[in-house]
Amino acid sequence: DYAYTDPVEGAEYSQVTDSTYIRLGVYDATANVLIDYTVPEILLEFPLQYQDTFRNEFSGQFMSAGSNYHRKGFTRGEYDAYGTLVLPWGTLSDVARIHVVSTTVDSTNVGGFPFFINTTIDFYIWVKEGNDFQLLGIYSIDSGLGTTIDYAVYQSEPSYATGISQGL
Repeated sequence: DYAYTDPVEGAEYSQVTDSTYIRLGVYDATANVLIDYTVPEILLEFPLQYQDTFRNEFSGQFMSAGSNYHRKGFTRGEYDAYGTLVLPWGTLSDVARIHVVSTTVDSTNVGGFPFFINTTIDFYIWVKEGNDFQLLGIYSIDSGLGTTIDYAVYQSEPSYATGISQGL
C-alpha cells in the first residue's frame, strides 16, 4: 500500500497487486475528509492487451460538515493506444496509454431532503511494464458543481530497476 499526493491538496491510498491497481480511499486535505472505500475502486487490471476494457463499481462512506455521506461509483477503462513517449528525462518505447473514466455520486440528507454531488474524473495514463507508477497522467475533474480542474503529472525520473550489476 502507498499514498500518492496529488496537486489538488489530497492523497490517494492505493494498492498494486499482480493483477490490479486499486484505490482504497481518498483524503481531501482542504475539507479534512477521509473517504474509506468499503468496496475498492479498480483503476487498472493486469495483464491488458491493446483494446482490452475493464469496469467495476465501488462504494464508501465518509463524514463531512457533520453529515454522513455515501459514495457510489463506476469506473471503466480501455487500453486505447501504445507507442513512444517523450518525457524531459528521456524517450521510452512500448508505452501503453489507458483511458479511464470514473464517475461518483456522493449522497446525504440535508434537513430531511436528499442531496447529491456528481463527480466525473476523465483521465489518460501512460504506463510501461516494469515501472512502479504511471509515467504520465492527464486528468480532468468535473465536480458537478460548475468547476473543472485540469492537471497533468509525470515522473521526473524512471522508477524501475535498470539491471545494473557490480563486477566482482
